[in-house]
Amino acid sequence: MSTNSLIIRKISSGYEYIYCHWDGYPEGVGKTLNQHYTDKQKINRLFALGDLSSLESEIGKKHDFNDNNINDTWTTSYKRDREDENTQSTKTITFQQVEFSKKHSTAEYIYLYIPEYKTWLPRKIFK
Repeated sequence: MSTNSLIIRKISSGYEYIYCHWDGYPEGVGKTLNQHYTDKQKINRLFALGDLSSLESEIGKKHDFNDNNINDTWTTSYKRDREDENTQSTKTITFQQVEFSKKHSTAEYIYLYIPEYKTWLPRKIFK
């Protein structure tokens, strides 16, 4: 069973977010974000991938979406690795628009990046 999450960052025009399907709990996605995704350039590359199947310590390269053994340190993206459409990051003006998005409906956790502190803050979603 998957634990879905949203990965969100503040941008000049509001917020940008991507969906992540697997391991969205704090010891999974939360830990990976805080240990490996606090550099602005790496965060930009992460958001460029769009929605994720899984988040790992490295962005990696295009790989077979169905081969989980190819490299267990590479992030798996729906857009890059399976060539799905409509999986790019989503931009909103307000945080409330994130909360009412379709992608948010299955998320159990959200992670908001705070650039001043170079940290990701987790929040459990109660439904």
